[in-house]
Amino acid sequence: MDKLQTAGFVWFELLISASYLAMASALVERVLERPGVPARERLDLVCDLEAAMAGLENVARQIPESQGEEAALVQCLYARYAAQDAITRTAPRAVELLGGMAFIEADDITYLPAAVNGLGFHPPSPPKAADDLSDHLAGGPLVIH
Repeated sequence: MDKLQTAGFVWFELLISASYLAMASALVERVLERPGVPARERLDLVCDLEAAMAGLENVARQIPESQGEEAALVQCLYARYAAQDAITRTAPRAVELLGGMAFIEADDITYLPAAVNGLGFHPPSPPKAADDLSDHLAGGPLVIH
């Protein structure tokens, strides 16, 4: 990919990852507002999402110096996949902690868990990129198929 494609890809990955992470955060916010949820459960959810957001923010902070660079895209993909994994862990756990009545009573409790799964449909999916990133880690150029 040329520098323009790489820069566009980085921006796309950052924006789409942050959008889905925000949806998962909205779901976790419902948990934080709910009385009776154990402190450890709340902390686990928040730490998972905050760590994922920190990864995305770190890539975004580097954009002025690294725009269009292959290394920026690699770091962005790592951050995107970490965010995707965090969402996969936190969304179902948040719904479980909210309980059945919240699921029945609130439309967003049914909508948000389904919506956050969309990140996995945006290219490149982790299974498709695994070989490409593995080859890159071994010293090869980054090629996205």
